[in-house]
Amino acid sequence: MSLAIRIKHEEQTSSTDLRDRFLDSLRSLRRLWKGIKQLKEEENPRVMVYENSWLDAEAALCSMKYKACVLGMKTEMGQVKKAVR
Repeated sequence: MSLAIRIKHEEQTSSTDLRDRFLDSLRSLRRLWKGIKQLKEEENPRVMVYENSWLDAEAALCSMKYKACVLGMKTEMGQVKKAVR
């Protein structure tokens, strides 16, 4: 086997090994996350209620900020139109 072919083969093997190790790590993290989530739900079911309430509040806050920004832009555009006339 020539040197170039051997190097290419080693690069492919090492990238495959690296990908496999990455995927294994990802699977391990996924299992760990599922375990933590399940443990949290079993320990205190109210945690999910508080998390959902917090997420709803964050969504409402983002929505209000967006609406305020849009309203501000409309107001500015109205003032610009009046100034142009």
